Amino acid sequence: MEARKVDLDFSQAKVYWNPADPEYCQLLNAISSMLPELGGLLTRAVRDSLPPPPRETAEEFGRDVRLFVQQEGRHSRLHKRFNDMLVGEGYDWLPAMIAKMAADFDRFYEQKGHKFALAYSEGFETFGPLVSTFFFERAGVLMADWDEPTTYLWLWHFAEEYEHRTVCNYLYREVNDDYWYRVYAFWYATLHLFGY
Repeated sequence: MEARKVDLDFSQAKVYWNPADPEYCQLLNAISSMLPELGGLLTRAVRDSLPPPPRETAEEFGRDVRLFVQQEGRHSRLHKRFNDMLVGEGYDWLPAMIAKMAADFDRFYEQKGHKFALAYSEGFETFGPLVSTFFFERAGVLMADWDEPTTYLWLWHFAEEYEHRTVCNYLYREVNDDYWYRVYAFWYATLHLFGY
């Protein structure tokens, strides 16, 4: 894992960055719109789990957790910039939707607790390898003719998703090790995120 310093300029980015597939653009724009808020939940849940219980690989594990937090922070900052571009291009209803999602994540942490927040995070991160594999091996024409900064945003993000794919899973197992609760939170996260 590596926390890369990526800086992208979205001042010339397009809402429909793949003009041949506007629905695909809208799907990923919607995903981007909630990622900074989700990133806040992920980093809080992971950070509040430190230090992990002692074990042989504790030093390496702690390093991976810190890199995960750094990667998520950078993802959040760049997706926030992209989202600001969307609002500037007419998505004036988007801030209210984002605020609702942020309130959901705050409520999860405050009312359902750390165990749920970490299990929710693990559920979301389960999608990372699947989506990364799709982007790099199966996307085909969906990757053609992308607007350049948007291409870099998604490829960089999903490359790092693949890198840190196991952090929440391993951390949840170390801290809670409750398989059926993890399954419950996975389905909860799936329905919540796709509902958004």
